[in-house]
Amino acid sequence: MVLRFFIMASVEIFWRIGHNITRHGVEGSLSVGHRKFRAFFGTSPAVCVVAWDLLASVRPNNSKPSHLLWALMLLKRYCIESFNAALVKVTEKTFRKWSLLFVDLLADMPVVNKIIHFLKVRFAYLSSDFLNQA
Repeated sequence: MVLRFFIMASVEIFWRIGHNITRHGVEGSLSVGHRKFRAFFGTSPAVCVVAWDLLASVRPNNSKPSHLLWALMLLKRYCIESFNAALVKVTEKTFRKWSLLFVDLLADMPVVNKIIHFLKVRFAYLSSDFLNQA
């Protein structure tokens, strides 16, 4: 039997880590904070908690909530590696390791696969319908 150590995460934890990256004070304007969080990570802290919990069985034991935010930031902003690493104050190698690992984990989530399948089926249906009209 393998015992796994799970780091619990909350909206507050993602909120604080995100604001440390965006350089927006946690005590600052709530609406500006939400705008900046979404601008950097493409989602809300609540959705980050859901993703973190869904990945609990597949993510490494030593992973941290910040690693998920790094992946989301990479997907949202897609800046060069040296910029992203400097922004989160780690080496490029560390940023690459954790952000790409979490990008892969996110891509393999069952809900993401269902959405991709739906879009492929829908696109194929629309394409064949369009070709039949020609």
